[in-house]
Amino acid sequence: MFDLPTLFFLTSVTATFLGVVLLALWVQDRKLPMLAIWGSAQLLGGIGMGLVAARSQLPDSISIVAANMLVLIACGLAWNGARSFERRRPLWLPGIAAAVLWLAACQIPAFYESFNNRVLFLYSAIAIHFGLATREFWRGRDEYLPSRWMVLVVLGSHALLYGSRVPLTLLWPHDPAASLPALRGWFVLLTAETLIHATAMAVLLVALTKERAEAIAVHHLIAAREAGEAVSAAKTRFIAQMSHELRTPLNALLGFAQLLRDDRRLAPDQKQHVEMLEDGGRHLLALVNDSLDLAMIESGRLTLHPEETALRPVLAECLAMQGPATAAKFVELSLQVDPGLPETVVLDTTRLRQILINLLGNATRFTPKHGRISLGAEALAGGRIALTVTDTGPGVAPARRATLFTDAAPLDPLSPLGHRNAGLGLAISAGLARAMGGSIAFSDGPGGRGSVFRVELPPEPAAG
Repeated sequence: MFDLPTLFFLTSVTATFLGVVLLALWVQDRKLPMLAIWGSAQLLGGIGMGLVAARSQLPDSISIVAANMLVLIACGLAWNGARSFERRRPLWLPGIAAAVLWLAACQIPAFYESFNNRVLFLYSAIAIHFGLATREFWRGRDEYLPSRWMVLVVLGSHALLYGSRVPLTLLWPHDPAASLPALRGWFVLLTAETLIHATAMAVLLVALTKERAEAIAVHHLIAAREAGEAVSAAKTRFIAQMSHELRTPLNALLGFAQLLRDDRRLAPDQKQHVEMLEDGGRHLLALVNDSLDLAMIESGRLTLHPEETALRPVLAECLAMQGPATAAKFVELSLQVDPGLPETVVLDTTRLRQILINLLGNATRFTPKHGRISLGAEALAGGRIALTVTDTGPGVAPARRATLFTDAAPLDPLSPLGHRNAGLGLAISAGLARAMGGSIAFSDGPGGRGSVFRVELPPEPAAG
C-alpha cells in the first residue's frame, strides 16, 4: 500500500528543489523571466505540498487553507510563466484571483466543512490554470521548437487529469469517512502524476529556453550572412560599374600615349615623359582589371571557360614574360617540368596564365639581384597537377601569412611597387585556384630562404 504522506513529501522536496534550480538559472541569465516565474511556481507548489504532507502535525488552517492557497498561487504563476515565454504580458491579478477566492470561500462554514466543495473548487481552479497555460503554448506554435509539443502533452494531460475529478465528484460525491480507500487511491494517482509533471516541466522548460536561444542565434547568423551578402553584392556592382566606366577613358589615354610615344617630333625628355604616362596608365588599367576580377570572384559570378591546353608552352610563355625584368637584375630563370606531366589537359587557359603571371610577377618584383626564380610543374595522384613558383627573395613574415591571400595583404607596404597592387594579385590567384577546384599555399623556400607558392589544380585529361 502506498504511503500517501510520504508521496506528498517526496513531491514537495522534488518540486522545491526544481524551483530553486530554475531560479538559479534565471539569476545567471536575467533575460529569461519565464524561468523565474515558473521557478517560483515550483517553489510555492513544493512548499504547499509539504504543508499537506505534514497535515497530522499542523492545524487545518495551515495544512488545508494555507497549503492550497500556495498551490493555487503556483498554478497562477505557471499560467503567467507560459504567457511570459510566449512574449505576452503576465496577468498578475487574474493569476492570484483563485487563491484570493479560496481564502474568502474558506471563511464560509458551509463551504469549508464540505470536502466535496473544496475538491470541486481546487481541482477546477488547477485544471483551468493549466488549461490556460496549455493554450498559451499552443498559440505560439508557429515558432517551431522541438520540445513545444512535449510541453503541450504534459500540460494538457495534467489539466485533463485534474479536470476529470470535477465531473466524478459531481456524479459520485465522496464521503471521506466511508470511502477512504477510494480517496486514497485517487490521491496517490494525482500526487504521483504531479511529481512526474513537475519534473518533466522543469526539464522541458530548460529545453525550450535553450532551443529558443539557439533559434535566435541561428536567426542572427542568417541575418548577418544575408546582410554581408547584400553588402558584398552592392560592392561588386559598384566595382563592376566603376571598372567599366574607367576602362573606356583609360584605353583612350593609353592609345593617345602610344601615338605620342611614336611621334618622332618629340624631344628625348618629352618621349620619356610620355613613356612614364603610358606605364602609369597600364598600371592603373591593371589595377582596375584586378579589382573587377576580385569582385567577380567574391560574388561567385566568375565564369570559367575550360579548353584543351598544352601545358608546357603556357608555362614557358609565362616564364619568358619575366625575362626583361629579371635580366635587368641578373636573376636566373628556370623551368622544371615533371616527365610524367600530361601534354595537354582541359582547364581555363586564360585564368591559368593569370595565376602564373601574378605569382611570377611577385617573385620577380621581390627577388634581389643575382637571385633565382624557378617554375615547376609535376603530376599528382588522381590526375591533379601541381605548379610551384620558387624564389630566393626575402620571403613573407610569419605575422602576415594568415592574411597572405586576402585583398588586404600588401606584400611590401613600404615599397611603392609592393603597395601598387595592394596584394590583389595573391588574393585573385587564390580565388581563381578555388574557382577552378584547386588550392594555393605558401611555404618557405629551401633552407628557409625565399618563398614557395604551390598551386594544385584538378584539370580534366584531354580527349584522345
